[in-house]
Amino acid sequence: MSPVVRFTPKSAALDAVLDVRAILPHYFRDIDQTQVSLPEFLMPCKGLYALRDYEKIFCFASETKENIYTARGINKQLGCIVLIRPDQYVSQICPFDNPSAITTFLKNILLDA
Repeated sequence: MSPVVRFTPKSAALDAVLDVRAILPHYFRDIDQTQVSLPEFLMPCKGLYALRDYEKIFCFASETKENIYTARGINKQLGCIVLIRPDQYVSQICPFDNPSAITTFLKNILLDA
């Protein structure tokens, strides 16, 4: 079961407990957000008018010489999952090839929904 589903109450918005963001390995000018193929989860319709939320998708600016992957030593092919607390402290970094690591970490600090 997804950690988002496991720890978010059914009556709450899906991003109420865990706010998931994606950093794409592309320059922002190279992406047409209306054509990008990402899970609905990363581009939800929210609010009274069900407007598409594009604020969960990030990529690096073409003006920079160093992108986030290079700056943080992240393999662009493998990626990773970074858990950041509300106070901006990086609390855990998990590899994509071990998705249970995130649930193992979160079950020690969050209650099941």
